[in-house]
Amino acid sequence: MTRWGFWFWLAAGGLTATLWAGGQMQPWVLPDTPSYLGPPACPGCLGGMRLPVYGWLVGFAGGESTLPLWPWLHLAALVLAASSLGRALARAGLSGAACLAAALSVAVSTAAILWGRGIVPEIPSNAAAIAALAATIDGAFGAQYRRALVRAAGFLALAYLLKPNWLPLALALPLLLALLRRSRGVSALPALWLLAAGFAPFLAVSGVRLATLGDFNIVSFGGFQMAGMASLILTPDTVDRLPAEDRALARNILRRRGVLEAAGAVAPIPRNSSGERSFASAAIGYFDILARAHDTVLFEAVIHERSADESWVAFNARAQRFAIAVLLAEKPAYAAWVLGATVRLTGRMLAANPPFLLWSAALGAWFLWSRARDAPMALDVRPNAEVAILVLIVGAYTGGAGALSVLATFPAGRYADSAGMLLALLPAYALLRQVPALAEPADGRGEP
Repeated sequence: MTRWGFWFWLAAGGLTATLWAGGQMQPWVLPDTPSYLGPPACPGCLGGMRLPVYGWLVGFAGGESTLPLWPWLHLAALVLAASSLGRALARAGLSGAACLAAALSVAVSTAAILWGRGIVPEIPSNAAAIAALAATIDGAFGAQYRRALVRAAGFLALAYLLKPNWLPLALALPLLLALLRRSRGVSALPALWLLAAGFAPFLAVSGVRLATLGDFNIVSFGGFQMAGMASLILTPDTVDRLPAEDRALARNILRRRGVLEAAGAVAPIPRNSSGERSFASAAIGYFDILARAHDTVLFEAVIHERSADESWVAFNARAQRFAIAVLLAEKPAYAAWVLGATVRLTGRMLAANPPFLLWSAALGAWFLWSRARDAPMALDVRPNAEVAILVLIVGAYTGGAGALSVLATFPAGRYADSAGMLLALLPAYALLRQVPALAEPADGRGEP
């Protein structure tokens, strides 16, 4: 076993023991758990609010009677994916510090600690996304890159079939592959194959849904979800600028939102320093007000606009048409939403990310101690190639994980914790590089 592997498995075992001793390995049924586990079975399985993949996995394992096992299965999947990422970096010629930092940032992450026991597909989809990332790195540096890219496409598909918010990763991973291969002076054309293969399952599922349900989406949820954002942007002036077929829905949602505001269930848009109610000011400076209102408006106003005889597919399509019309009519407000959501996502990923904060604090303490001893820190990365590779990897994963949470909804805790999973890699790597035994290439091959 390598040095970095020994420390990784020791840390993973310590985390598992700590969570078990603290009672954190009992299944946690969240409000949306039933929507992932419940019917319908095929042939109607593609017409519901969720894709049935996670429910199929639970059913294949024995159904809801096996739920006590799922926190262990979730954690095992994430730890194995973390190990695969570290091993991929080792095969790429990176240092033991890089391998250990990457593996630890995944296995001992906020997502693992907070959401590992949740009976929702967050952790298995995160594990699949990390496995796809590891396979992409193998595709960039390995001689058997074709096999690696088949693995990457398969794990990528599993990630977004479990949680469709991973779809942007189907763009981010081919871009990462192209950049890494070009940095080595080899052809970037395999990135086009990964792009096509990564989107193939999406096109297949969406094509089947189009043929059977008349709806080209991977699942009938995005339109409904976007309608929550659109309903908060919506104003009485907006209604008259919407297409005629969307105005009745818009007026009804405004009326219901007004009732919620009057009852104190939803806070109205606050006044800015000039005494005016400004959505842009609230979105950029006080986005949490909108974030806290989002789900209430969605499930207390929007969802009640579904007709008794209207299928969920048809309602989602109608909500999507309404949401897009509102965003097109209120482009500055939508831009303010995206900016404010990005600020919230960034703040949550950094300031509410204990592993990132602890590694950063340890790095700062080491820096101050080194300065006090007049001993330089060992950051002579040869010649910054390793740092560049790690930054690209973190950027591709974080961007792919967080894109839809700011563009189509708001970055809730589960989204932000998943998107920020690799951020701890950077301070962890800088600190671990101070350990001479971890500074050399993990597999002894030399430069990346």
